[in-house]
Amino acid sequence: MELDVLYQSQIQDFVECAYRFYLRNIARVDNPTIIAYPTDQFELAVERGHLLHRRVEQYLSGVPMGALDGTAIDAQTRLRWTRIVDLAFKDLPERRYPEITLVASLAGVQLAAKVDLLAFEPGKVVLVDWKTSAKPSANSLEERIQTKVYRWVVSRSIEQAFGISVSPEQIKMRYWFADDPSPIVDISYSHAEQTKDERDLGEFISRIRSETVFARTTNAQRCEHCQYRTLCHPLLVPSAIPADLEAPEEPTSGMGLDEM
Repeated sequence: MELDVLYQSQIQDFVECAYRFYLRNIARVDNPTIIAYPTDQFELAVERGHLLHRRVEQYLSGVPMGALDGTAIDAQTRLRWTRIVDLAFKDLPERRYPEITLVASLAGVQLAAKVDLLAFEPGKVVLVDWKTSAKPSANSLEERIQTKVYRWVVSRSIEQAFGISVSPEQIKMRYWFADDPSPIVDISYSHAEQTKDERDLGEFISRIRSETVFARTTNAQRCEHCQYRTLCHPLLVPSAIPADLEAPEEPTSGMGLDEM
């Protein structure tokens, strides 16, 4: 398989269920589950998350408050939106770029990070990711593929993109959990972690390139809210949405992946 561009969510697909990676990124199967389960809680959570992201992007891009996305929002989304506007920007650097995609070359692939908000000043870079799921431990966040990809890509690309030179120690990943009373989880970076991330991510790329089987996961919980569940488990009815389950945050239409 040839890879041109790879997003963190595609790596996450491969790690959680290689068959889901295959369906979404190689076979490019259209989503069959929205039709089968139009009111599923997970799909509703996806819609709410996307709406929140759009409003924050518009707000940071200078769109007047009265002209923001006119889609009607529910009470929960309105509360999240209000908390972000009131609390999220107070200590961030002034140069701010919402919904920006940066890329860096690794193992012959352009590894891409679509950052919800990149904020920086000389000597300080903050990568903000808005979350509507329950807040996990800082340790589990530090081990996420998203954390590894975002910090590494930004550390390798920001000088070329913006003409500023920063060390890994000047980069911070910030997860902002909109439903939590203490919404911020900051994760620092270092040269040692940068080296480890580069090694780990390079190994993931090699595994994806060499895969031929694309086996289905044996973890049934991952199947319950998968968009392809009706292909693998036609009679599976989703249970209540887990508090820590998240929607995909990047387009994963298969762009940049071609089957040999």
